[in-house]
Amino acid sequence: VMDVDTVVNGVTYPSFVYPTTSYIDMTTRISVPLKAKIQNLTTVQNIGDMKFLQEDGGVGDYLESAELEIELTNSFPAAVEFNLVLKDANKQVYDTIFAEPIKIAAASVDNQGKVTTPTTTKFRRTITKEKYEALRQAPSIAAALGLMTATAPDGHQPYIKFEKDSHINLKLKVKANTHNIHCDVRYKF
Repeated sequence: VMDVDTVVNGVTYPSFVYPTTSYIDMTTRISVPLKAKIQNLTTVQNIGDMKFLQEDGGVGDYLESAELEIELTNSFPAAVEFNLVLKDANKQVYDTIFAEPIKIAAASVDNQGKVTTPTTTKFRRTITKEKYEALRQAPSIAAALGLMTATAPDGHQPYIKFEKDSHINLKLKVKANTHNIHCDVRYKF
């Protein structure tokens, strides 16, 4: 119980009980587990600076196309769809980098929505020379994401809880095709 706002390690905590002349103001913070059932949550979020691809004399001048080999292991109880979208000067989407979104399967859950086993999804995608050039010329680039919670073995979609230890592991192999150089790069996150 505090009667004034308090700052601890740079974080301001409002007073919990603060008497005034006409009423008592009470404020509290509560952490509760969040359970959800999501049918089709979609969002498009702008991506930061891509100048390293777009500037003259930068790495983008040497690349022509790329082949991606991706392996994703998902322990979230939700499926994810992902694509890179290109926006015009008016922030309207006019193209995508991948013909089909990258689809990450949800982890397997039991009938109560608890994760039983992670799932692994493997696939290949190509960023063609034309798509790469469109990426370089785009006024704005964004990530389009879709989310849908897992389905239980009995076929229903239970409420699920996102656990703090849930994660997606990504293994990425990139074969970059350049004007004069061939480069094969492998990343593991």
